[in-house]
Amino acid sequence: NQRFTLNFGLRYDYQRQPYEKHNGIADFDITRTNTVNGSLGAVRYAGVDGQGGNFVKENWNDWGPRLGFALVLTNDNKTVARGGFAIYYPTTAQVSYDQAAGSFNGFGSLTTSYTSSTTYGTAFKLANGIPFAPTPPLGAAGGQNAFLGQSGYYVLPTAKSPQSQQYTLTLSRELPYQMVLDVSYLGNHGTHFNLGNQNINTLDPSNFSQGAAYLNASVPNPYAGKVPGSLGAATITRANLLKPYPYMQSV
Repeated sequence: NQRFTLNFGLRYDYQRQPYEKHNGIADFDITRTNTVNGSLGAVRYAGVDGQGGNFVKENWNDWGPRLGFALVLTNDNKTVARGGFAIYYPTTAQVSYDQAAGSFNGFGSLTTSYTSSTTYGTAFKLANGIPFAPTPPLGAAGGQNAFLGQSGYYVLPTAKSPQSQQYTLTLSRELPYQMVLDVSYLGNHGTHFNLGNQNINTLDPSNFSQGAAYLNASVPNPYAGKVPGSLGAATITRANLLKPYPYMQSV
């Protein structure tokens, strides 16, 4: 009507989740059990055993409503309130695709690990070669134990698109001498922001009270000979055995 105007709108956004064209990615799924050694954490390879080209679900519900209004507040038509609300979805194309779709670990890098047995002395001399031979990139042929003793990358199967909820409210008053006074409030609330890599293979802080001497003590390693590299040594620190994945450098 003459005093009140209301506008509605609706936008729909769809951004396909990234995938690797030649299935050169994998996922260390912490929700599954390794069928070879019974440890928690099973490797999934893109395009193998019915697995698709990535490890994440599509976001089909990125709806962006729009709402705007204008309301004349006074009979002299000199005071007006205007406001609006909308939801926006920024592009996710700038996010690292290997984080969003899977990890290229096992397809494009050589990995080795070593923990020095001395505190201040020489760790090792490159002239004598590295202590543990690097693991070649075997791809899907690496099987379930491809990443033991190394780093596994778990991709969250569901991750909502980043969202910006923007809203505004403005009061306008016509003043003498062809002037207008505007007072506005602007708001922007962001949710579902992208999060980079976070290592979850860490010692629970509840164990800190046991003291450094207890945690750093060397104990027999139940994974001796079963895990390549330093995590498969005859002894290992008690702190490492208390981690959720003691047979992995990081997850």
